[in-house]
Amino acid sequence: MTPQRRFAALIFAAVTLAAPAGAQAATLGPATAKPCYGNGDLLPLAGGGYTPGQGVNIAVDGQAIRTAVVADASGNFLAALRVGRIAQSERLATFTGTDASNAANTASTQARISQLRVGIRPARGNPRRPRRIKTRGWTIRGTNVFAHVRRGRYKRNFGVGKLKGACRTSSKRVRLFGSNAGPGLYRVHFDTYKRFKSERAQRVTFRVTIFRTVRRSSASGASASSLTERWKRVDSPGSESFAG
Repeated sequence: MTPQRRFAALIFAAVTLAAPAGAQAATLGPATAKPCYGNGDLLPLAGGGYTPGQGVNIAVDGQAIRTAVVADASGNFLAALRVGRIAQSERLATFTGTDASNAANTASTQARISQLRVGIRPARGNPRRPRRIKTRGWTIRGTNVFAHVRRGRYKRNFGVGKLKGACRTSSKRVRLFGSNAGPGLYRVHFDTYKRFKSERAQRVTFRVTIFRTVRRSSASGASASSLTERWKRVDSPGSESFAG
């Protein structure tokens, strides 16, 4: 399925607020000068020059989506859109506002959007060895990414990268599990806070199973055991969505 078709299934709820008077010809643009929007962000679209008291149809990359946008008495609107899940890592999305009572009166604007993602390589093998952690899409707050490892009384909080670029990316080689991490089921949370908290506006969570494997030598018949791991993201990326 192409990125354009994915947007056909977006859920778009918009909040109509008063905005300054604009020109008669339709105009549309982000109300803030943010370079990139990610999961959980508010993306405010300001429009002007529409028919007063009439609806404005919003589309993303040419695909119409359900809206609740109505122009005010001056023909203006401000739609506060909550960014949901993003299917691609990063791209420019084109937003179009069309006057419901005059299809020729339309305007478009672009905004960069980014997926909230954490990549771990390798994702299998000895859990105590270092691995490469690549992240992106931390657009709400913070300058660093932190990992929070939890299993009963086993707790670790530590930095895994410094954020850079418009869509806030990081890359660093770190050791996620200490030498005292034994077999069991762990939760590894990534966010931009030093301290762990159960609820964050932006977070990526994995379930990690550490288990012991036994290998027997065909020559000597002796056996040796070692630890290995299996990762699974808990909050699956899913399809793209926006909400008001």
